[in-house]
Amino acid sequence: MSPFILGEVEYVLKEKFKWEDKKVWEFLKELRSLSHLVETSVKLSIQNVPQEDCEIVECGLEGKAQVIVSGDKKHLLPLKEYQDIKIVSPTEFLREWYKH
Repeated sequence: MSPFILGEVEYVLKEKFKWEDKKVWEFLKELRSLSHLVETSVKLSIQNVPQEDCEIVECGLEGKAQVIVSGDKKHLLPLKEYQDIKIVSPTEFLREWYKH
């Protein structure tokens, strides 16, 4: 997890899902407690992927992630994988998670 991603999650919960501030704050608090926070040291430039989406992949690389879970159908999901990090939708992730 990175500070950038936490900000993105906060924005989406408030703007897209219309969560109240208190609910967002409680969720982010729990998310932080379950996450390993990293600062990215690498800057990527991926063809046809905007910089803010590249920052998600940068975090995955820095945190040595095996998977990135994203709902971004336009830029991230079409990649399917980046440097051995799988990029999957929440549905795909949950399908795999419950398979084990």
